[in-house]
Amino acid sequence: MNDGQNKSFFNGRFQHSVDKTGRVSVPAKWWRDRKGESFMVVSWPLDAPRCLKVVPIELREKILDGLGGGQLSNETEERSVRGFGVNSDVQEIDESGRMVLRPDLCESVGIKGEAVLVGCIRYWEVWNEKSLEADLPATLKAAAESAKKKGI
Repeated sequence: MNDGQNKSFFNGRFQHSVDKTGRVSVPAKWWRDRKGESFMVVSWPLDAPRCLKVVPIELREKILDGLGGGQLSNETEERSVRGFGVNSDVQEIDESGRMVLRPDLCESVGIKGEAVLVGCIRYWEVWNEKSLEADLPATLKAAAESAKKKGI
């Protein structure tokens, strides 16, 4: 990014409309240095989705490496790989700074018409506003506890 931040630094909270084709505007500071890059969009957590995680390519590669080779003889690993495959998509940000969110992923987390984009430093999330507001107290408490443990 032009302000001296790491290329993978996503922060802030932004409310945007989601149009009928699933396009949502992404803050320019999140994509201006990433034109042409693809992002993995995952409903999260996989077993009870609350939001969509939008993961840049460098973090996506770490996730995929962590899933292993998808060995067909290992049923647990195979299910893990399938879970990510079914609940994810790969998208780019268009020239106007919009990203398409797959309809079934939006539906799984209650996004319709409006979405809140939340920067999570190394990736960002897309939330239904009511779900985010319900989750925020626990999020802030966990962040405060983590900062205290780390001496921040």
